[in-house]
Amino acid sequence: MNKRKKIVIILNPKAGHGDAIRFVEEVERWFDKSLFDIQFEQTQYAGHAKSIAKNAVDGSVEFVMCVGGDGTVNEVASTLKNTETCLAIIPAGSGNGLARHLKIPMNAKQALSLLTNGKTVSIDSFTVNGLFAANIAGVGFDALVAHRFAEGKNRGLKNYIKTILREYAKSKSFEAQIEGHKHEAWLISIANSGQFGNNAWIAPVASCSDGVLDVVVCKKLKGLKLIAFAVNLFSKKLMPSSDYTYLRYSKISMKLSSEQPLHIDGEPAGFTSELNIICHPASLKVIVPQHVE
Repeated sequence: MNKRKKIVIILNPKAGHGDAIRFVEEVERWFDKSLFDIQFEQTQYAGHAKSIAKNAVDGSVEFVMCVGGDGTVNEVASTLKNTETCLAIIPAGSGNGLARHLKIPMNAKQALSLLTNGKTVSIDSFTVNGLFAANIAGVGFDALVAHRFAEGKNRGLKNYIKTILREYAKSKSFEAQIEGHKHEAWLISIANSGQFGNNAWIAPVASCSDGVLDVVVCKKLKGLKLIAFAVNLFSKKLMPSSDYTYLRYSKISMKLSSEQPLHIDGEPAGFTSELNIICHPASLKVIVPQHVE
């Protein structure tokens, strides 16, 4: 008889609209307990997912499944980096950027089925000033929105859009020196995957497995240009232009003319005027659908 595979399921009860908690009963029904030895763990505080994941790694657990959004995925993935333990994701956040990029189903049962019909791949991760990132980090307007959104009580795409509209008028441009070249910027995204979440593709050609990061420098847009940017963002058609610069590096040094808000995988990460960014190729094992390259 084959030995049952160990799996720890980390549940963030506050993810998305708070629906993650109901997955416990559903997962109990869906799992084939003859194949998997299941252990449920519920996060109690910020950073708790890291300690749960570390215990799983130390216990030679084969899979750690994260039920939550990009923030919870970040906590878990930062601990699984450069280990033999594989990350599995059930998307339950507001944006689910990494999961969407990797074509992991938004339906919980379908995402769960990847444990038996998916495959394991190794994807890149990166660090920003020593802070781990799996999906996208950024400074400027997108980070400002992340900070304000985190301060609010309500989640979801509708409230995220409200935050964008409210903060747009107050946002300002700044100068960025990237690898010795000056750029006017309103937002700068450092992308491992292609999207923020909710199918907003800031870096449409980004790959999680090419050993480089896609750096997007965008000027502040107004009027028709802003409308066109929004349309192209959600239709995966953003192309380099005089307002939208696309760079690719495996290691990046960046200095800003003023302190800017920073986000890591959609979560506020303070303010900075200098960024040192390093890509770590093939450093994280993730389970994905068979058709994902």
